[in-house]
Amino acid sequence: MNETIKNLAIKYGIVVDRALNDPEGYDSYRTYDRMNLFISATKEYYLSRYEEMQKQKKEQKEEILLDLEKDELHNLMLMAHDRDVTLNEMCEMILQEFIEQDRLNQISNKENE
Repeated sequence: MNETIKNLAIKYGIVVDRALNDPEGYDSYRTYDRMNLFISATKEYYLSRYEEMQKQKKEQKEEILLDLEKDELHNLMLMAHDRDVTLNEMCEMILQEFIEQDRLNQISNKENE
């Protein structure tokens, strides 16, 4: 178990033994309130971690300017719409695929030499 989550469980009194020994029973309002506090704190912890990861991911990206014809842009927009992603995300996916394919080609060429 993640140490932070374990500490949150202890902080909010969400320990299985304690909940089972609760004289009012596991489904008591007190246990329910503690569970809600624990769940809220856990969500907050993971959201903050996610936001930090997104921030790091964004910092690793570089800006690339693309000079596209109207037809190409229109086709990309339709592709993005079909995949329910933004145009930027669609362009990023295509570029990542191209880079990966180029990397594989370079490896293949080295093996053939």
